[in-house]
Amino acid sequence: MKRLDINKINSYIVLISSHNESALKKLFKYTYSNMYTIAEYYLFNKNNIEDILSQLYINVYEHAHSFDKTRNGYNWMYTILKNLAINENKRESFLFYTNDFVDKNSYDSLKKILVVEDLEVLNDKEKRFIYMLYWEGYTIEEISKLDNVSINTLYSLRKRIYKKLNDNHKLW
Repeated sequence: MKRLDINKINSYIVLISSHNESALKKLFKYTYSNMYTIAEYYLFNKNNIEDILSQLYINVYEHAHSFDKTRNGYNWMYTILKNLAINENKRESFLFYTNDFVDKNSYDSLKKILVVEDLEVLNDKEKRFIYMLYWEGYTIEEISKLDNVSINTLYSLRKRIYKKLNDNHKLW
């Protein structure tokens, strides 16, 4: 990713807030490759990158009026993109787990369905960790900071959870 000029991004967003479409095009050209890399990192389904990026620039256009020009415009766009990606991942997961979309003959599908059922063997702390890690998209480092727990403790917790799930189902 290339280093971008925050002042330039901020000025584009300010111009966009007055519905300047050429500023939106310039912002798109200027930030697209960085935003693409970020979307690629956060999205599970790489086929949705272009859709999420379109939503990002639509959101920037629609909400530019609420942007505080004293803040970092790149971080503002990053946060919008990250939230869009996390929501898309949740939506994809939900669609996968509904019966209309699951191929019950597929071993991978069966394993994923069993994971949802197996979560019942976990205690609340373990369920919360799995939820934050896989559904919310937090990294172990982010969870460590949020919960004020050491990273090594969380790696150990993840290992114990995998063992517990493995012991519960011999399919793994």
